[in-house]
Amino acid sequence: MKPATRLWVAIRYLRWAGVVPAAVLAWQAVFVLGLLLLSTLDSFCPPALVVSGHCTADWHPAATRAVFVLCAGLAAFSVVLGAALVAPAHRRLVAATAFGIGLVVAACMAVPIGAGLELLAATAAGWAGIYIAAGFAPPPASADGAGPRAPGGV
Repeated sequence: MKPATRLWVAIRYLRWAGVVPAAVLAWQAVFVLGLLLLSTLDSFCPPALVVSGHCTADWHPAATRAVFVLCAGLAAFSVVLGAALVAPAHRRLVAATAFGIGLVVAACMAVPIGAGLELLAATAAGWAGIYIAAGFAPPPASADGAGPRAPGGV
């Protein structure tokens, strides 16, 4: 095997090995973003309405929930898309698998605490991630292996 071929094979294996870490890193990045958004949100609370470090302003619970919903959706989107973009092949399958695993994890986190809106946001954004990831995948080959299918399946 030529050295250049060995290099590309090694890169391909490294990319496959990086699929799960990419998904985890994407989730962690959105988690940190969520913490920063919540901290920023708390900074807008008037000092007179802070009781034991907790904001008691009327708008605060709704704004906090909005951050949770936004970040749940963004996390699902970034996990699905991140895993698919790192994968060297089968991006549609990788995106669908990441979505399926993420949906189970999200349901396990959301159902016990009644976070239905967050679960809905994660589901919708995960589907959007699959749709976007499919655009980065090469078109499926025709049945005879001659190349991409013609429009209309002909």
